Amino acid sequence: MIKLSASIKNMLLNKKTESSFIIGKMQADWKNVVGEQISKATYPTKIEKQKLYIKCKNTTWKTELIYQKNEIIRKINKNQTITIKEIILL
Repeated sequence: MIKLSASIKNMLLNKKTESSFIIGKMQADWKNVVGEQISKATYPTKIEKQKLYIKCKNTTWKTELIYQKNEIIRKINKNQTITIKEIILL
């Protein structure tokens, strides 16, 4: 029989499940990263190969985030345990 603590540790160290935990943390902190107004119109959906995918409410918000990509990347890299090099807007 495998101990629950060992199973949890293995799950957390697994690269496939690690990104799920990271995106979950980012989604929870999203309002603090981008501010209330932007957080109401955007949502981080996944992180893959140092790329953050963000779903935008409409093209107006997508255009706005194009101008703020570098600032968002800077804030994420400063406050998170991961490094984002690119943002993909959906």
